[in-house]
Amino acid sequence: GGGFRNPMVGPQDTTSIQPKESKGILNPSLNIIESTRSMGTDADPIMEKEDASTDTESPLQIPNPGSQNSMVSLPNIGVELQVNYNTNTYPPDPVAAVSGPGYIVTCTNTHVHYFNDDGDELYDSTNSNFWSSVSNTTKIFDPRIEYDTYHNRFIIVILDGGSADVDDCQILIAVSVNSNPTNGWNFYKYSGVEGLSDRWVDYTTVGHSTNDIIISGNVFDDSDPSDYKQTRVWQFSKSPLYSNASSFPIWQYNHVEDENGEDSFTTHPVSYPMGGYGPGAYLISRNYSNGVCWFDITEDASDDPVMYSYCESAPSRDWPDNSVNQDGTGQRLDVSANLMNAYYGGDGEIFYAAAYLGSDDNRDKILVGRLNVTNGNVADGGFGASGMDYAYPFIMPWATSSSVWGGGSCVTFLRTSADPYPEFR
Repeated sequence: GGGFRNPMVGPQDTTSIQPKESKGILNPSLNIIESTRSMGTDADPIMEKEDASTDTESPLQIPNPGSQNSMVSLPNIGVELQVNYNTNTYPPDPVAAVSGPGYIVTCTNTHVHYFNDDGDELYDSTNSNFWSSVSNTTKIFDPRIEYDTYHNRFIIVILDGGSADVDDCQILIAVSVNSNPTNGWNFYKYSGVEGLSDRWVDYTTVGHSTNDIIISGNVFDDSDPSDYKQTRVWQFSKSPLYSNASSFPIWQYNHVEDENGEDSFTTHPVSYPMGGYGPGAYLISRNYSNGVCWFDITEDASDDPVMYSYCESAPSRDWPDNSVNQDGTGQRLDVSANLMNAYYGGDGEIFYAAAYLGSDDNRDKILVGRLNVTNGNVADGGFGASGMDYAYPFIMPWATSSSVWGGGSCVTFLRTSADPYPEFR
């Protein structure tokens, strides 16, 4: 779901970044989710964007590395396993995460599976069964999954109710009780369209800091499911969810806009895969072909957070061809221009990946970038073999823990053309 919206016209200046003189500011409303089966109160009116003088930006802090955990145990090379069944859904939206001890959780639009690192299947369930305690409809889709290496928990977020179920459109959350998914989960839900009429949410993204979970979603019009209306962001503390509390407060940011006053379509909360960071959190989006936008949530959900927005220039990259050939089928592969994900590497640096149209052979390539929030500098580069199309790059640090990380990244992606069969690399 979610997909791609026509890009907005961005700033034309691609010179060196200067300190910002103003920035957008958005104050959230606070809702209380009373239990796993209630919806919360009506959202407060939207807070207007204001001008604010720019303070010197300090990067968010990472706790003592000694208190963090390994991202994953050393892999078992050569183990093969069938992690997702083909249920003829389009798209299947497969996602996966791996815990430090080596447990693997995979999700699609239809199923949830657990495996160990030997490839043995430990659990197999349909979405309707796994989410039965909190779901309202049979339309459960767009799974997202993260592994919290600081607290040793899996976090799954999925949507319940699409454009045909606007009255029941909600966001479902499951957190594992520890690093072993077979030991159980805590389930929660809240409305994604609180205070709205005839709206539904699509393409949620999720990230987390030391103490909080942050979710973003695109809101669409029910009468025209492709009519994008706004982006919402929700911020809440991990503590009540991890302790299976019966209620938890949630901050809701309505009409999230970038510094230029443009709606920030598909905005990614940023996680630190090697542990935690904060207080507060970062988010990032690619609203322009010649820049990126990022957002700074100032405090944890337990305090009084405010979101600031910024836009930074970068070398201009054309939007990708959003429909490319695949061998063996007439079905063309959709390619999104949106950022697929991003991660925080510490010292104020955010790493991200996206697709763009290469100028040398007019084929889709991989864009890998690094944003420094302390000075607004963006460094990026394009990658890809001639004559091939690339799609859906996903970036993570190339390390098992922060103590051995040297600043490198691992990027996974789809590669295709009219000749070789589509590949995951």
